[in-house]
Amino acid sequence: MQGFFKTPVAPSKGYTSPTRDYFENYEETYEDDLILISGVIKEDYQDFTDRDLWRICFGGLRLDMFEVERHGLRIEITAKMRDIKEIREDIEEDKKKGIRI
Repeated sequence: MQGFFKTPVAPSKGYTSPTRDYFENYEETYEDDLILISGVIKEDYQDFTDRDLWRICFGGLRLDMFEVERHGLRIEITAKMRDIKEIREDIEEDKKKGIRI
């Protein structure tokens, strides 16, 4: 399912642990406007889908880009957050529609 990360979802009670708890090794770095996550996922979570990883790493926030590369249990994620100006504009539009966050 492509583009699932462009529509935000409410936090899930199923993903309550901190992101690091799902990985044996976990490293998060920032390069310009990209977020790079690299880690070895624990065997109990090896069947997580890309959507599951998006939810545990970003809490279901809307992103401009989200890509996952898998190498066995090693996972590399590249993501790009939305521009803060766009987020504020969306919030204002939602307020005009009567949607409260």
